[in-house]
Amino acid sequence: MKKGKTSRSLRQRLNKSGRKTDLKQIAKNLIISRKSMGLTQKELADRCGVTSITIHNIENRKHFPHTSTLICISIQLGVNLVPKNGKK
Repeated sequence: MKKGKTSRSLRQRLNKSGRKTDLKQIAKNLIISRKSMGLTQKELADRCGVTSITIHNIENRKHFPHTSTLICISIQLGVNLVPKNGKK
């Protein structure tokens, strides 16, 4: 994936509102969206080219995902996982 405005903008939003808060909201949004689509962690991981452990760690707030992983997950689930300006 080519790095550009999307990646930079996403990083700026994450840095402004605090990574812990965002990771909590990202994890919550990921779990809800993934389950509503009927996907397992492994199925989502396969679609994004990561391991199921990566998805598990994001959902359990043990790992902050790379920007490219977040973008792929968002595209696969058809949602924006990152709250804008720290809003839920």
